[in-house]
Amino acid sequence: MKWRRDREASIQQGLEPRKRGPKSTRSPLGDENAKLQRENERLTEQLRKAELIIDVQKKVAALLGAPIPPVGSERTALMAAVKELAPDVGIHAACDALCVVRSSFYRQQHPAPVAEPRPRPARALSAAERETVLTHLHEERFQDRSPAAVQATLIR
Repeated sequence: MKWRRDREASIQQGLEPRKRGPKSTRSPLGDENAKLQRENERLTEQLRKAELIIDVQKKVAALLGAPIPPVGSERTALMAAVKELAPDVGIHAACDALCVVRSSFYRQQHPAPVAEPRPRPARALSAAERETVLTHLHEERFQDRSPAAVQATLIR
C-alpha cells in the first residue's frame, strides 16, 4: 500500500509547475544601476551638446551685435558656425540653435548645377518672320483677339 501512496505522490509532484533552466545570477539592483548609468551617459552627452550650442550662439551674437536678418558676410559666418557645430550635435540641432534654415545650409553645401541653355528648335521662326508676326498682332484690328483668332482671320 505504501508503494501506491508513493506513486500518487510522485505523480502529483510531476504535475506541479516549476521553473526550468538554471537559476538567475543577475540581481535587480545591478540591472537598475546599469540602466541609470546609461541614462547618465546620455544626459551628459546632451549637456555637452547644449554647451557647444550655447558657446556658438554667444560667438554668433557677439559677431552680429543684434539679432537682424543675416546678409552677406553675416550669413556666411552663420553657415560656418553651423558647419563647425554640426559634427558634434548634428545638422538639425545646429540649424535650430542658430536659427538657420536647413534647406539653405544644404543648398550652400551642394549648389545646384547651372542648366545649359536649350537648343533652338528646328521649326522656330527666324527673326524677320517673328517681327512680321508681331507687327500683325499689334495692329489695332487684332487688339482684343487671341493669336488663334488672328490666324483664322489672316488665313481667310
